[in-house]
Amino acid sequence: MHKCFMWPIIRSIFANKQTKQMLQEVLAELKTGFHGAIGQAEGLNADQSEVIFDTTLQGVTEQIKGLLFSGRMGELQQLITQGADAVRDSEHYKKMMASAAQTYYGLDWDTARKEALAEKTITYTFNGLKDAFEKSGNSKDVKGIMEFAGLNSGLLGALGGMLGGMGNLFKKK
Repeated sequence: MHKCFMWPIIRSIFANKQTKQMLQEVLAELKTGFHGAIGQAEGLNADQSEVIFDTTLQGVTEQIKGLLFSGRMGELQQLITQGADAVRDSEHYKKMMASAAQTYYGLDWDTARKEALAEKTITYTFNGLKDAFEKSGNSKDVKGIMEFAGLNSGLLGALGGMLGGMGNLFKKK
């Protein structure tokens, strides 16, 4: 079997299991509270609330990965330290909203109502992460955010630089 030379680097980026476990616990707590905080008021049963939270979180996670690997740490930093209101006008926030609303195809609702639910769910999630971040005691700089997320900032930066450099090889001159 051929081993990727990048695998040790990628594995070490996500190596902080204790911090990742803390983040997973925060997300599990948010998921548990979602139904009472938003789901019931929207007329969802507990199972629907769970599915809505999970699918929204999946879309949000993809957008956050996009921010990480595109080097847009400032926007991610605002999101984690200031909550959803800080980035409401950003391109990535709008993509998160659209992505989340599209995953609610099981709800027989009009698009505007789905988008409103997506906004409430995303705001709830990011404000919950912001509160957990504040309680974590991590610094509000990139290093603190990476620690909170269970990522190794030095290796992530190196990986991003390597991938960016490889992308430049294929650009037309």
